[in-house]
Amino acid sequence: MLMSRVVVCVFVSGLLFISQAEAQQKVSVGAHYYSGDYNQDETTTFSFIPVSWSFKSKPWKFKVSTSWVSVDGPGDINNDSSESGSILVRSGSESGLGDFRISGTYQFQRPLPGKVWVDAGVTLKMPIADETKGLGTGEVDQKLKLDFIKRFSSYYGFLAFSYKKRGEPEDTILRNTKALSVGFSRSLEQSRSWGAFYDYKTASRSGNDDIQECSVFYALSVSDEVKVSTYGLIGLSDSSAKFGLGIQFSYRIK
Repeated sequence: MLMSRVVVCVFVSGLLFISQAEAQQKVSVGAHYYSGDYNQDETTTFSFIPVSWSFKSKPWKFKVSTSWVSVDGPGDINNDSSESGSILVRSGSESGLGDFRISGTYQFQRPLPGKVWVDAGVTLKMPIADETKGLGTGEVDQKLKLDFIKRFSSYYGFLAFSYKKRGEPEDTILRNTKALSVGFSRSLEQSRSWGAFYDYKTASRSGNDDIQECSVFYALSVSDEVKVSTYGLIGLSDSSAKFGLGIQFSYRIK
């Protein structure tokens, strides 16, 4: 969840003003690491290598993605703070292919009063990860999302709301979740930008705290085609990761 949203926010300012006749394709690959005790006595770590392809032609954007997932921990944890979606960690170390995700986003062509731009999107998580290893739930998840973007004098402000309807695994009860994200992106010289976010998500399991995280990102346009973004985060609740790090490379296909 975090990295996909950060990447969208980093580059959305440029996308807002692309001609409707111009279509864009982009491929991305990244590496992400999360660590925390997640209300357990021992630490659990998550590593992800996501790969995605996206196609944008105003007012639509479509994206497909999957990832390689590695987890190591005591088990009985539901991690949902990453693009890979729900992971039900079993005890020990496991790795394998993550779930497949497909999303579609519509960008409204007229802003709200105050020149606030709005994107509406839907994401489907298709269960291809091995649920016996705890790398997925084995069920389809559906997410609806609204993004609000406003340009100020020297930065962009972002506000996002989402609702995720989860499938029902046989051996675990997972709640549907709501999420809020607020942050900003500021452009720098030499095709660079940075920003910060606060994320809040309701707990997916009974008895767990809601997830709260703060993150900071930095992005660099190496060329007209290549972009690199990095981020770091800290958790603010017992159910959040203690910390996380990530980097992503994107290539725009002409």
